[in-house]
Amino acid sequence: MSTYIILGLVAGLPLILALILRVSAIYYFLSVAAGLLLVQYIADSTELALNTFVPHSNFSGNVKLALILIPVLLTFFFLRKTVQSSKLLLHLVPIALTSAILGIFIINNLPNRLQTHLLANPIGKIANNSINVLIAATTAITLILAWLTLNHHKVKSKHH
Repeated sequence: MSTYIILGLVAGLPLILALILRVSAIYYFLSVAAGLLLVQYIADSTELALNTFVPHSNFSGNVKLALILIPVLLTFFFLRKTVQSSKLLLHLVPIALTSAILGIFIINNLPNRLQTHLLANPIGKIANNSINVLIAATTAITLILAWLTLNHHKVKSKHH
C-alpha cells in the first residue's frame, strides 16, 4: 500500500470521523491527551500483566496502540453531536491538529519496519520532527476555543 495512503488513513480517518460525528475539538483533544498519558504511565504494566496472564503472547506495541485509541473511540461514541453543525467550522482547525498529533503517535507505536517506512516519507518526517510545535499550538488553540465557547452564566444579584 502506498505510503501516502497509509499516512492519509492514519491522520485522515480520525479527522473525518470527528467531523462527521460532530465531536467537540475540546473533548477530542482531551481524549488524545488521556490516551498519551495512559501510554506513558501504564503501558508497560499493562503489557506485563497481559503477557503474564496470556502465555506465549507478545502484546508489545498493541497495548500502546489500544491505550491511545480507546479513549478516542469512546469519545467518538459517547460525545458525538457535542458541536452544533453551525459551529463545526470553529472546531475544524483544532480537530485537524489533534488528528495530526494522534496520527504521529499512532505511527510512532506501529511495528518498527512500518514505522521506519512511514517516517522516511517527507510528510511523515516533517510531521514527526515538528511534534513539539504541533502539541504546543494545538494545546493553545484548543484552550482558546474552550475559553471562547464556554457558556457564561450571568450571576443574578438579589436586590433588596
